[in-house]
Amino acid sequence: MRVLCIDDDPINTRLIGKMLKPMGYEFFEAHTPLQGLKLATTQPLDLIFVDYNMPDMNGVDLVRALLAHPHNKGVPVVMLTAHDNQTIQQQALKAGCAAFLSKPLTKYALLRTVAVLSHTAIN
Repeated sequence: MRVLCIDDDPINTRLIGKMLKPMGYEFFEAHTPLQGLKLATTQPLDLIFVDYNMPDMNGVDLVRALLAHPHNKGVPVVMLTAHDNQTIQQQALKAGCAAFLSKPLTKYALLRTVAVLSHTAIN
């Protein structure tokens, strides 16, 4: 399974990578929305994580741009944010997110979400 995480904080992308790589996931990271869009439109992906709060473009707008590209048709997108805000959650889901995770992430919440969206078992 090929997973992309788009987050302007490299600590966050490394943390998610450390949780997913040992499980056998191929992991890509982008630290700007434009870098993420480029990767998501040139690499076949199975799942995309998007941070809400980034410079130049917020996560909701990035999700809309990602899902508007035919290359990403059917690819689930998960919104990540430190803001536990119902309005942001509603905007993310309305934009097409398959799920919403609050930071700080727990390994269980991350792996559960990946398992549900990829139809795999959690070990």
